[in-house]
Amino acid sequence: GIDEAAESNLERAVEMLARSGFVEGELEARYRLAELMLDQDRLDDAVQVMAPTLPWIETPGSHAIRAGAMRVHARIAALEENQRLEYEYTRRAIEFSQQQAARIRHMRFTLLMSAQDDRARERELELLRSQNALAELDRESRRQEELALTMGGFGAVVAGGLLLALL
Repeated sequence: GIDEAAESNLERAVEMLARSGFVEGELEARYRLAELMLDQDRLDDAVQVMAPTLPWIETPGSHAIRAGAMRVHARIAALEENQRLEYEYTRRAIEFSQQQAARIRHMRFTLLMSAQDDRARERELELLRSQNALAELDRESRRQEELALTMGGFGAVVAGGLLLALL
C-alpha cells in the first residue's frame, strides 16, 4: 500500500543522500522514515534508522529539520520510557522550532522592509514624474507667453505701419 511505497522511497532517499554526503537531506529522510516506522509500532527499526543522527544535530543547517529529528528522538525516548531523554529531546526540538520561527519572522520583516522601500521608491519616482510634468507645462506656458508677446509686438508694428500709410 501507500505506507510500503513511502517506506521504500524514503529508504532509497536515505541511501542516495548518504552516498552523496548531504547530511541535512539524509537527516530529514531518516527522521521521516523513522516517523513512519513509529506509526507502524516498529520501535526497533526506528531506533536503528535514527541511530547515526544525533551527532548531525549540531551541524549548521535547517532548524526545522533539526526540530523534526529531535521530535522523533523524543518520541523514541518516550516509547523506551526514558523520561530524562524525552524531556531533553523535546526541549531541543522546541528550541529549534523557536529558532526557525525567529528566522522566518526576520525574513518576513526583511521582505516587508524591502517592499516598503519599493513603495517609497515608487512614490518618489511618481513625485519626480509629476515635478517634471509641471516643469514642462511651465516651460510651455512661458513659450506661449513669449509667442503672444512677440505676436503682440509684431501686430503693433503692423498696425503702426498701416496707420502711417493711411496718413
